[in-house]
Amino acid sequence: MPPLRVDLAIVGAGIVGLATALQLRRLAPSLRIALIDKEARPAQHQSGHNSGVIHSGVYYRPGSLKASNCQRGYRQLLAFCEAQDIPYDICGKLIVATQESELPYLEQVYQRGVANGLTGIAKIGPAAVRDIEPHIRAVAAIRVPQAGIVDYRRVAARYADLLRADGVDCLLGNAVRHIQRSGQRTIVLTDHAEVHARLLLNCAGLYSDKIAALAGQVSEIQIGRASW
Repeated sequence: MPPLRVDLAIVGAGIVGLATALQLRRLAPSLRIALIDKEARPAQHQSGHNSGVIHSGVYYRPGSLKASNCQRGYRQLLAFCEAQDIPYDICGKLIVATQESELPYLEQVYQRGVANGLTGIAKIGPAAVRDIEPHIRAVAAIRVPQAGIVDYRRVAARYADLLRADGVDCLLGNAVRHIQRSGQRTIVLTDHAEVHARLLLNCAGLYSDKIAALAGQVSEIQIGRASW
């Protein structure tokens, strides 16, 4: 089959790759995008095997990019789930100190939560902790009512559906085997396709160092994994 010619090739169909493709498509509707992943379905690695937490931004240093990005992402995720009828549960969470020595850190987390604008965040004692979760033994805790949970595989699947409907080439089941430059384009060879792109974006998560190495970006940094 002839090479697929696109403006942008994104390697990785986890949450990062999918969300990046969706946002770029919305910002530049004429942009032709190919999304490439070795698995037959999206979110088959870290994005589909995490705890499913919707993070409220309680831990991050106030004013930092992590704090602002987390809060912005929180709002965008809930809006997306609402618009796409994806169920989620803002169930709240407890951050506990199981011994006295952990209390200073707990206080620091609480102060960061307050500074980051979390509403309803509260310090509670052992009795209140047991009322919420009888199996916890804590000397103190922080209750964060804004935290929640969602099925990120379901979120990722909906991202992929929207991308396909919008004309994005989703090349799932295509492991990247070779990457080379040819003039102003990058050629990505997979198990079943040849993609010519003006720009290559690496969103391969735990395999991003492998993709970078295939593209000639050699680094001393290596991500640990069980197998490639």
